[in-house]
Amino acid sequence: MSEYVKFNTSDLSVIKYPYSFRDYLTENPGMITAARNLDKVISSGVPGIAKVLPSQRPDAALAKVTGKTAVRTGGVWVQEWQTENYSAEESAAILAAQKDEYRSQLRAKIEAKMSAGVTVNGLLVDTSPVARSLLALGQIGGKPSRKIVAKGGKAILTGAEFNAMVQAIDDFGQAVMNHGYDLHAAIDNATTIQELQAVDLDAGWPE
Repeated sequence: MSEYVKFNTSDLSVIKYPYSFRDYLTENPGMITAARNLDKVISSGVPGIAKVLPSQRPDAALAKVTGKTAVRTGGVWVQEWQTENYSAEESAAILAAQKDEYRSQLRAKIEAKMSAGVTVNGLLVDTSPVARSLLALGQIGGKPSRKIVAKGGKAILTGAEFNAMVQAIDDFGQAVMNHGYDLHAAIDNATTIQELQAVDLDAGWPE
């Protein structure tokens, strides 16, 4: 929703912000006007009222928003947020809560990666927890050959091929865990919100 400001035309000081069409009607009782909103009022030539361009609200994790005003810059009115720093105790609590959220997102990403499947010798193999358990049990069985049905088709594997496939899946899983471990450590070691927000949970995962 658009916001407006009423200002002193002589020195451009703010009289009221935000300013509404209802404010305009209240200040001008009995006025007969065809305008139905402040845009129409402004376009009719009424001085001292202007639309305010919006600005990005500050990140609540970085600063406490205490209010907003409108400032004249470059010939237009722009929304300006008023902020104050958090206390040390507030900052610590916010950082702890943000870390918990990052860890939760990280766990979800690890599980998604571990369950997405991995391609081994052109065959997309299921890597869900149940599938990994079955493959591990199959490897223990030590049969000379195995028929498998994977996400990407079917295959008959020799014992050596089956073992190599299980090893490739294990290598992939360990690579996922290694990266997850590094990200978890980065989250733990962050001492400020800025350091925490620099931790990219989407980059660096094995494919």
